[in-house]
Amino acid sequence: GGESNDHEDDHSDSDESRSEPIVPNKIKSGEYTWTLRPPQYVKRDQRTEPRSKPSLNRGDQVLDSIDKLWTFLFPDGMLAKIVARTNPKLQGLRPEDKKTDEGEILQWMGYAIAVSIHSGIPLDKMWSDTPQTESLLPPPRLGRHGMSFRRFCRLRTVMTFGDEDAIKLSLDPWAFVRPL
Repeated sequence: GGESNDHEDDHSDSDESRSEPIVPNKIKSGEYTWTLRPPQYVKRDQRTEPRSKPSLNRGDQVLDSIDKLWTFLFPDGMLAKIVARTNPKLQGLRPEDKKTDEGEILQWMGYAIAVSIHSGIPLDKMWSDTPQTESLLPPPRLGRHGMSFRRFCRLRTVMTFGDEDAIKLSLDPWAFVRPL
């Protein structure tokens, strides 16, 4: 038996043509030993056409405020149709029965989003000015933004999105969840 020389390949003179530095295969860091491996492949972009900035499909509108972006998300004329279909159902002399407009429909939708975010608070408590005893958070006080709780509930009851809602619903129970 002869002695084995483990360092025979480490200092061989025949590897002088190597231009890359020698990197160890394993690195020990604390109690972990990391094994270094080269990437299996390098991903390259195969697209040949020039890149362009994303743009909106409805022309070059400047959406520099949250209001403009919010109204941009609705199909053209959708808010006017909601107002036209909802107003005939608002009849009476009470303050919550006054006719609505597009701005109030947008406000109502903002309230609906706020109410859905605070899902742990009962709806009638969202307008309260006094904090709840079981909560550490201040009350949402939604009434300070201009719409009363009674008006919110009244609009929620009568808001109409299509002209033949009752007919569509009787023919197709899934009509209200289908795309507009």
